[in-house]
Amino acid sequence: VELFDYERGQRVKVPLEPGLSPLKNVELLFKKYRKLKRKALQAEERVAKLKEEIDSLLVLERAISEVDELEKLKELVEELGRKGEGERFSLKSFTLPSGKKLIVGRSARENELISLKLSNPWDYWFHAKDIPGSHVILKLSKGEEPTEDELLLAASAAAYFSKGRSSGKLPVDYTRVKNLKKPPKTPRGFVTYSGEKTVWVKPEFFEEFLKKGE
Repeated sequence: VELFDYERGQRVKVPLEPGLSPLKNVELLFKKYRKLKRKALQAEERVAKLKEEIDSLLVLERAISEVDELEKLKELVEELGRKGEGERFSLKSFTLPSGKKLIVGRSARENELISLKLSNPWDYWFHAKDIPGSHVILKLSKGEEPTEDELLLAASAAAYFSKGRSSGKLPVDYTRVKNLKKPPKTPRGFVTYSGEKTVWVKPEFFEEFLKKGE
């Protein structure tokens, strides 16, 4: 049968099964359509997952290139080698308007990785106060101090990637990475810290930043 495809603006020929009634042909075509649509959706999901993994690996590549201590690099290689079968990295990296980089962990393992292995002592660490959430690292040059806008946006990112995202204003602790400690025999992703300051921020502030970048 020949039909007009209004989406593409042209006529197309649709092959039919001569041994089937018109109704059965329609049912057969819809069955094929649903199968192809499912495959297309699965392919889109796969592409999205692969893109996310590539982005995470690029974050790791950039972070590793900044490691200048051999011992720290050896520890990092050992940690990356312990990645479980089927486990994927989902690290996120964002570029602030000032050009500074934010790195966000999306699991307990990644939180520990970026806070204790991929960061320099002079970088800043952020976490929603007393609320489960991502560790956020603001990357800086040695001896550099962040601006107030950079601090607020990084703190807002920590609030946004926390369980309190829908709770309005949240307190976020931040301190230098050098003030982080990993107590022995504590769960993965758990750290203690000192010298912190606390700022109240809205998760929506970082959400607006994300929308501007779309």
